[in-house]
Amino acid sequence: MRLADRLLLAAAAPALLALGGLLVDAPLLLFNTSSSEPVGLYRRVAAAPAPGALIAFRPVGAAKAYLLGAQPGRARGSILKGVAAGEGALACAGSTLSVDGRALGPIATRDGAGRPLPRWRGCRRLARGEFIVFSDRIPNSFDSRYYGPIQATQILGVYAPLWTTGA
Repeated sequence: MRLADRLLLAAAAPALLALGGLLVDAPLLLFNTSSSEPVGLYRRVAAAPAPGALIAFRPVGAAKAYLLGAQPGRARGSILKGVAAGEGALACAGSTLSVDGRALGPIATRDGAGRPLPRWRGCRRLARGEFIVFSDRIPNSFDSRYYGPIQATQILGVYAPLWTTGA
């Protein structure tokens, strides 16, 4: 391959990856741009969603509605988050999100631009195929604090970092 061809391929790679993420239900590679997980490239791995795993999922319901107004690209794409709890855990949301009595983080009422955030309130024992996702990397992570448990049907896969810009 000529040098010019290699340079063209290197320049086009990010666009091809992004396009692949739109065309494939569960892309093998995913580029995360949100600071709630390390920015970088992730690969899908053969693993089941479970606490401690990083998953990519499609937003639905109140999460998707909010994102359509606040971050339209994310509403049409996927979200990468860590799984904080699964089947059998007791998840509660009021002024904070807690799992089995352990507080994970406070719940804001408005985002940084002053827009109202969706609210999920109450307590529930997670059923099979339900997961709480959460990130404590940034205080304003858009996670289960705002839209509650996600369903297994929303999950595209479990992902592991391939190359990231930070810890």
